[in-house]
Amino acid sequence: MGDFLAVINYPKLNRQDYDWTNQYRKKNDVYYDLIDAHFTFVFPTYDFEPLDFIREIQKQAKGIQKIDFQIKCAIINNDRTNDYWHVLLVPDKGFSKIVKLHDKLYADLLFPTQRLDLDFIPHIAIGNSTDPKVCKRMVDEVNAMDIDISGTIDQLDIVQMKGNKISTLDRVTLE
Repeated sequence: MGDFLAVINYPKLNRQDYDWTNQYRKKNDVYYDLIDAHFTFVFPTYDFEPLDFIREIQKQAKGIQKIDFQIKCAIINNDRTNDYWHVLLVPDKGFSKIVKLHDKLYADLLFPTQRLDLDFIPHIAIGNSTDPKVCKRMVDEVNAMDIDISGTIDQLDIVQMKGNKISTLDRVTLE
């Protein structure tokens, strides 16, 4: 995958939802040990110096309000960037605000790097497999639980991957 920069959010969840999400991910997500449950706002990019990237995210996020969200279902997705199918928790409430923040972050300097070949679906990934039927079973299992996960997006983490380690370079607090 190589070294990259990205913008994510580790959502604020109540303890029960946080524990359930992590337990599910531990069992079903190959990326569990790499990164905690998160929303991605700017996908991995290799085209910027960290300081320029940080300044751009700070500029674009200025004045953005925190986002309350509510998740009531999971969906299956294949983003065609690797061999994995994914199980995504997708918010009902907050969906449009997340999309608008994503688009704002790509409005200027980052625009040339936006993946227009992929649909942007706000989500927290909780599982994956190279077998789509396995993911479909997970989606059906989660949706049968009638989940109701509420939380808040109140900051953006600007992260860097070096080697096999993801670290936060800076945080931008949403108003």
